[in-house]
This record gives sequence, C-alpha cells and structure tokens, in this order.
Amino acid sequence: MKKIYNYLFVGIVAMLSMTLSSCNDDNIARDLDGIWEGKVSQNWSWRWSDYTTYQYVDIEFYTDPYYYAEGTGVEYDYTGTYTYVSCPFNFRVRNGVIYMDYRDGTRVRITNYYLSGDRFSGTFRDYYSGDYLADFSFYKVANFRHFRYSGYSLDADFEKEDSKTNKTEAEQK
Repeated sequence: MKKIYNYLFVGIVAMLSMTLSSCNDDNIARDLDGIWEGKVSQNWSWRWSDYTTYQYVDIEFYTDPYYYAEGTGVEYDYTGTYTYVSCPFNFRVRNGVIYMDYRDGTRVRITNYYLSGDRFSGTFRDYYSGDYLADFSFYKVANFRHFRYSGYSLDADFEKEDSKTNKTEAEQK
C-alpha cells in the first residue's frame, strides 16, 4: 500500500510541476505584452579592436488571448537617419525561454533576461546554437514614438509635403 502512495505522490508532483511551469510561461508572456523601446548593442571583437555598436529599437508584443504563452509582434529598428521596420515576428515562451521567429527567417531565443515592471533586458542568442547575437535593454512605454531617433516624423512631414504642394499649386494659379 505504501508503494502505491509513493507512486501517486510522484505522479501528483510531476503534474503540479508541469502546471506551474505553464503558469509561469503565461505570466512571462503577459509581462511581455505591450510596447518596449530601448537599445540593442552588439559587442564585436576582431583582431586587435573591440567595439560596440548600438541600434535603437521599438518592439511590441501582442499576447494571444487563447494561448497566453504565445503571440505576435512587430519590431522597428532605427539606425542614424535611416529608419526601417525590421520585421513582424511570432513568439512563444516555453520553460522560461522566449523564442522569437521573425518573418524574414531570423530565429532567436532569450534565455538569461531580467523582466520586471517596466524593465526588460537580456541577451539575444542564436535559436539553434545558442551563440551570442546581441544584448538589449528596453523599458515599457504607453505608445510608440516612431521615427524619434532620426528626427523624422511621418505625419508632420506628410503634412508639410501636402501644404507645400497646395501652396505651389495655389501660387501657380
């Protein structure tokens, strides 16, 4: 009889551990949900020189309402005066690891990270090999501030273009 209780106890502990890790993954994904902005830095060592390059990033995670530990997102990268949308992505959280699959085929994972409140920092690693790709440090914001690093405001510049066009057309008449 004692043997049966031991097996039952081990089975219950195994089920609870799977349930609790799933809840933890759901909580991580919920904490990711929202808009983040900050810097991604790559440390390069080649021959005798070491240097770091920085790239400013806005990234948004949308948690799937049916599968909390999964979702989609979009990343905006800013380098100097050139601004571009990096790529939409899908993400999932499994056993505390964040996996990101970008639409352009890039796949990364985030294993060692800090995620609390409005701070999210860590290291991007290669999906398969686990090799270092880049470090990141983000903070949560209420809404996107696109084009802020380049000094280019999409809406304002379009309004300027329209007003210039309207003035020149009016002046021509």
